[in-house]
Amino acid sequence: MRAYFGDARFDTLVHQRLLDQLYDQMWLYYNFFQPVLHLRDKQSSTVQGELHIHRKGDKAQTPLERLCASGVLVEAEQARLRTLRAQTNPRRLRLGIYQMRDQLFDLPLACRPQDSWLILDEETAEV
Repeated sequence: MRAYFGDARFDTLVHQRLLDQLYDQMWLYYNFFQPVLHLRDKQSSTVQGELHIHRKGDKAQTPLERLCASGVLVEAEQARLRTLRAQTNPRRLRLGIYQMRDQLFDLPLACRPQDSWLILDEETAEV
């Protein structure tokens, strides 16, 4: 999540509600549309005194595809998730995620009492 938010801190209830909506959208995007390549094999060898690592991955699949292939879910739940994926436009979903993130950064931050030492008042600014 740091890739989306950096080190920003969101303290208000409005931030929390928007973050909840954003996480729901990100869950859909990453589990339905972002393929993941799992490491299948890793071997190391030394060639002319240099260490070389050879990695082999399996077929790239989305988390939903891996879950359905595992046989853990019942058919009805698999069908429900696949229908939801079919009804979701990935480009529109990603655009919505970025718009919600921008909305989040546009909201005012809370001024917490423990951070009051960061705010210079007129008396301390003159010293």
